[in-house]
Amino acid sequence: LFDVLTTKEKEDPHAIDWLESNDVLENEIASTEKAIATLSNDEDELLSLQCRLQILQSKMDILVYKVQNEVLSLPDYLEIIRERMKRDQLLAQYLRSFNDKEHN
Repeated sequence: LFDVLTTKEKEDPHAIDWLESNDVLENEIASTEKAIATLSNDEDELLSLQCRLQILQSKMDILVYKVQNEVLSLPDYLEIIRERMKRDQLLAQYLRSFNDKEHN
């Protein structure tokens, strides 16, 4: 059942690589900006969050560029989102299965 998932998906389910939706990217950008604004004196964490923010913004810029320049059509975009949602649901089941094993 979980063979469809990549090793990277299983090991890092929150990776930026899996963010496909402009709504999700916007939410993650806002969340990261808020985390940066409220961070107190942890320079390593600040650098990590700043790098994350830059990657998120770049990914959003690329998505916007592709849509505006018709490199990515709406039907293709929607198919990407549907496929990611399916994979995310499967990934959630995979992660839940580990939680179930730990509590039994």
